[in-house]
Amino acid sequence: MKSQYEFEIKEGYLQFNLTGRYDKGEFLSFPEMLKARCEKEGIFKILINGLEVKGSNLSTADRYFIGERIGLIMQNRIKIAVVWPEKSIDKFAETVALNRGGDMLVVGDYEKAVNWLLRSD
Repeated sequence: MKSQYEFEIKEGYLQFNLTGRYDKGEFLSFPEMLKARCEKEGIFKILINGLEVKGSNLSTADRYFIGERIGLIMQNRIKIAVVWPEKSIDKFAETVALNRGGDMLVVGDYEKAVNWLLRSD
């Protein structure tokens, strides 16, 4: 396993903290695990904190496949905010997830992510 993670239960959302090195296979497995954990906890908002991930500048193909997987698995039932290193954000994964029925925001600012996540629409 190249990346490490831990869950934290916060006020109104679940936080998924990632560290270590980006690995496509691991990242593609996360949406199912996140969905299962959200269902177990009865919390349907999750913040993915990837600020400490090394190798965060993903290829366009990886962004596509991860965004697609998130959109198809979460199906607008789980709201996801992703905090990612600003220099590596291009919004492609977010756009793909939204186009597949997901509810996701990718930003470089933790507070902005929390505010969006907790905002009631």
